[in-house]
Amino acid sequence: MFDEKTRMELGLPFPKSAEPPQETAKWQKLIGEADNEVLRRFVMLRHPPEHYHRYETRTPYRLYRTMAPLHDDSILFMNHIVAGAKLFAAEAQAIWAVAYWDKAFRFLPLPEREEDVSRMIAWNKRRYLSNGELGNFAAFDSVPVWHEYLAQRQAK
Repeated sequence: MFDEKTRMELGLPFPKSAEPPQETAKWQKLIGEADNEVLRRFVMLRHPPEHYHRYETRTPYRLYRTMAPLHDDSILFMNHIVAGAKLFAAEAQAIWAVAYWDKAFRFLPLPEREEDVSRMIAWNKRRYLSNGELGNFAAFDSVPVWHEYLAQRQAK
């Protein structure tokens, strides 16, 4: 639907080979820091079981709360997250989307939103292994993810 440049600007997956090196370095640093935090909190994830690793050729989603581009508040991408309870996910996303466009909560500064995106990506890669490569997987963690949406909505 979007060309490669637009996908890159919006935080949607695009070929890793198309990303400028400085952008790759920035995200590797952010995700590396987030990964250290994940491993500090969830030691069990340090040594995953043997598994088939499917290499992803695209960048992960880089959307705040898995929906909002970091540099464009005129569009949201809903219902692309893999969740265990799709109806519950859609409802939580819809509530958050309305609050987002109504400016019903304080927008975090860009660096904090980038850290949030990085944590989601790092968590997905550790928790869901190959399935989490795109950073949009919450099949077994739906409740905590949606709780974050709804908690932010109320925190103005």
